[in-house]
Amino acid sequence: MEAGAAHLLVETEQLEALGPAFLLEVRLDEGAGSLPDADVAIHPSYLEAGCDESRYYPHYERPEHGNLLPLPELQKAIAALGISGERLVVVYGTGDYHAMIACRVLWGLLVAGVPDVRLLNGGLQAWRAAGKPIKDGMERIGLRRPAPQVGGEPPRWAPRLEFVATTAEVEEVQRSPESAQVLDIRREGEFNGTITDVYTFFAVAGHVPKSTWIENWDQLVEEDGRLVDPSKLAVKWRESFGVRDGVRLIMLCGTGWRSTIAWLLARLMGRAAANYDDGFYGWTFTGERPIEPKPAPSPSEDIPDGPSK
Repeated sequence: MEAGAAHLLVETEQLEALGPAFLLEVRLDEGAGSLPDADVAIHPSYLEAGCDESRYYPHYERPEHGNLLPLPELQKAIAALGISGERLVVVYGTGDYHAMIACRVLWGLLVAGVPDVRLLNGGLQAWRAAGKPIKDGMERIGLRRPAPQVGGEPPRWAPRLEFVATTAEVEEVQRSPESAQVLDIRREGEFNGTITDVYTFFAVAGHVPKSTWIENWDQLVEEDGRLVDPSKLAVKWRESFGVRDGVRLIMLCGTGWRSTIAWLLARLMGRAAANYDDGFYGWTFTGERPIEPKPAPSPSEDIPDGPSK
C-alpha cells in the first residue's frame, strides 16, 4: 500500500486526537447542522464551477461542465477557502448523500495536490450518532457568500493527476484490456440499459464495453453512514465480480461523483486507482463511442429521489 493511503479515513473518536485541523463541510442543501469547529461549507460543484451556482449540478450542458476545474483554477479555488496545505484538512458530508459528496471533494483536493486530506468516516451522521455537539448549519460558499479572490500564482502543491482517468485511457482499455480494469458503480439498470431517466441532461443507456459492474454505489456505505470494510470488499470484488489483482482500476459512474466512493475504497485496499471524471456522460456525449446495452431481468427497478451523479 502506498504510504499514507490507510490514513485517508478518520473515525469520529479519532478526530480530536489529530490536533487542529481545517474542517471542510460538504452539503447539497442548507440547514442540516455542522460540526462545532467547521471552518467552511461548500457544495461539491464548487470544485467544478467555483462560486457560480448557475453551473452547479445538474446544470451541465457538456461533460466538462461536470469536471474538476482546470488545475490552476482548481488550486486557487481551494486556496480561496483558506486551505494552505500547511494544515490537515478533514472533509465531511451532510445529508443522505454525505458519503458521495464528501468523497468527491476529498478526491478533488488530492488531485489538486493538497498534501494531507482525510475523510471523516460517516460524516455528520456518525458524529451525531456518537452524541457529539452540533451547531446550526453553516451557509455554503456560493453566490450569497463568495469565497475571497486569490490573485497571483496558484499554490505550489504537487498535483496527483494519476488519480484522474481520461476518456483516452478508457479507450485504451478497449484496445488493451490488460492495461486496466474499468469498474462501473452505477445501478444495475443503468449498466444494463433499462434505466434511462436518471439525469435531466442526458439519457443514453448501457455501459462502456469491457467494463465490469460491481454493484450500486450505495452498497459501499453501511446503514450507519460509514464506508464498508475495504478488506472484506476486496474479497467480494475479486470473488463475486472478477476484479483482477495487480491492475490499475478505473472507477466509472454517470459524471464522476458516485465513483469516488469506490475510488477511495480501492485506495484503502492499496490499489492503484483513478476516477473517470467524464463518466458515462462524457463517454456517450458525441455518440461516436461504442456502448453495450444488455437486457435486464427487472425493468421496473426503483429510482430513489436525489442526485445520482
